[in-house]
Amino acid sequence: MKSCSQRRKGVILVLAALLLVMIMAFTAFTVDLGYLSLSKAQMQNAADAAALQRALAQLPATTRSVLWLYHAEGHTHEEIAALMQRTTSFSKSQLARGTRRLRALLSAPAGLRSALLTKEVLDPPVAMSPRRR
Repeated sequence: MKSCSQRRKGVILVLAALLLVMIMAFTAFTVDLGYLSLSKAQMQNAADAAALQRALAQLPATTRSVLWLYHAEGHTHEEIAALMQRTTSFSKSQLARGTRRLRALLSAPAGLRSALLTKEVLDPPVAMSPRRR
């Protein structure tokens, strides 16, 4: 029987392969008499796919997996929880965090994107009160 980490690696590899296929589909272009001719829509799709790929690469593997399973494959939170051997609330929280991080990465100007990649900017630390003894 495979260990949990081996199963996760398998899921991640499958997701990476499917993402690569999607990116290739978005960036498909036509060859005309030996010259590459790209329409404006194809160039925009290629740029969008590249930006999405860079943003997804910044997310933790588990978060990417939950996003993929939910949005691309259409699994429910209960199914994702069973696949990843986690709770339903884990799936929901990872989906919310991943969506928030992707939105921040994709909507920020290029110069600010690197600053947004740190966890502290996206998820500021919660102030903890000192422990009482």
